[in-house]
Amino acid sequence: MDVPPAGALPAGGYAFPAAPPAYPGAAAVGPPSDPYAPSGPHPGSAPPRSGLSFGAGVGVGTAIGCGSMLLALMLFLTLANVGAAVAVGSLTLPLILGVVLLFWRKSRGIGTGVLIISAAAWIVVIGPCLGSLNGL
Repeated sequence: MDVPPAGALPAGGYAFPAAPPAYPGAAAVGPPSDPYAPSGPHPGSAPPRSGLSFGAGVGVGTAIGCGSMLLALMLFLTLANVGAAVAVGSLTLPLILGVVLLFWRKSRGIGTGVLIISAAAWIVVIGPCLGSLNGL
């Protein structure tokens, strides 16, 4: 019995066995035409996504959240003499921006980043400052 050298195929090549049918009555699936061919997009598959991934959107959203919180803080300081309710209301504008951005799938990551920064600003800076101003 002749044994071919390592890595060599027999003269006739290797015949892949047919795969069993997926369910009774289905046609048997034959071997692929070229098992080493690079796989490309298959017909019926979803096209590649364009735009930012969710993680990149969160990164962009954190930058937008920082900028919007700075603008809200400047608006707060400008409106501080008008009344406390109006001034604190200006600090909720980035929260409203973040919630509105959550409605659309393409801007959901950006809205998440804005809400992360808004929540951090309220927990770390705004909440304790308002508490100290009101004597709590």
